[in-house]
Amino acid sequence: MLKFRSRLIETLRADGYRVVVLAHRDATFERLRPLCDELIDVKMVLRQISPLGDLRTLAAYWRHLRRLDPFAVLSFSIKPNIYGSLVCRWLRLPVVNNVTGLGAIELRSGRVASTVRWLYRRSFSHSHRVFFQNPQDMQAMLAQAIVGPDQARLLPGSGVDTARFTPAVRAPGDRIRFCMIARLLRDKGVVEFAEAAGKLRSRHPDLQFDLWGILDAADPRCVTRAEVAAWEERGWLGFHGEARDAAQAFEFADVVVLPSFYPEGTPRTLLEAGSMALPCITTDMPGCRDAVVHEVTGFLCPPRDAGALAEAMMRAVEIGPEGRRAMGERARARILTEFDEDIVLAAYRDQLSEIAAEVGLSP
Repeated sequence: MLKFRSRLIETLRADGYRVVVLAHRDATFERLRPLCDELIDVKMVLRQISPLGDLRTLAAYWRHLRRLDPFAVLSFSIKPNIYGSLVCRWLRLPVVNNVTGLGAIELRSGRVASTVRWLYRRSFSHSHRVFFQNPQDMQAMLAQAIVGPDQARLLPGSGVDTARFTPAVRAPGDRIRFCMIARLLRDKGVVEFAEAAGKLRSRHPDLQFDLWGILDAADPRCVTRAEVAAWEERGWLGFHGEARDAAQAFEFADVVVLPSFYPEGTPRTLLEAGSMALPCITTDMPGCRDAVVHEVTGFLCPPRDAGALAEAMMRAVEIGPEGRRAMGERARARILTEFDEDIVLAAYRDQLSEIAAEVGLSP
């Protein structure tokens, strides 16, 4: 909410709406309070299905939404989309969903995936609109009749604040710096980034590799502190911890890398890097491939393949500073026309206007 929805909250409040945020309490929770009119902690069991915990989340949504009786509900991510939308259906509240990527659940099969698809179908059946961040996710849910053609719309990811993420003036250096910013999940390709860096550093010690992210020992999907320390000890990369401001981290980068095989929406990191006129290297995966045009604004490579990633990085080296500059300029131009955050804000304003018209209110 803090990273991806702050401008949406600010815009809706400026339009005269009272904005209430329901979110699971984490380290950033209190930083949301000044942005909204009311902030409510909805406890949620993260990263797994928990029948008892999810029932409590469902009950919390029921209790709060019945009290608030909102004009409309805007919902993001898997559990809020499912459980929040079920409550909206029961209370007859208009809901606009945003599928920010199918997430780790898409990597599973069998009963769990079938259950989640069934829940999605029940939850989205009465949604006013369902936004998707890449066409592959939208087509998958249309094909499975989870949403109807009249409900589904495509958004350019979460958009990017192009006025904030602007090209930085970089002094020419003797090292080419590759930067990765991500949650340090294995599915994000962190191990592949480290291994590719190791392959290249052994032959090209002048290259530099910077890794930014949060080490979460409680999350089994995350790489361990010992692994990161070993990569640093071998001289493969430098680890810098959490990147509170991606723009500052990108100021010193020449190329941004995200070798994710996680089912993304459209990765905000790649959009922000492109907005700063940086070429990007990512995987040929849904969402990732939508953010980068191969050999135009960056390079695509196969997922889970450190060797192919190293080759793509080497191509970024071989095209030279002028080649990288041209790629970055094309990336910036594409972000301005296709992924500006104002496009996303306008889409939400349009949906609220439609809902207002349907109930005979002025938005």
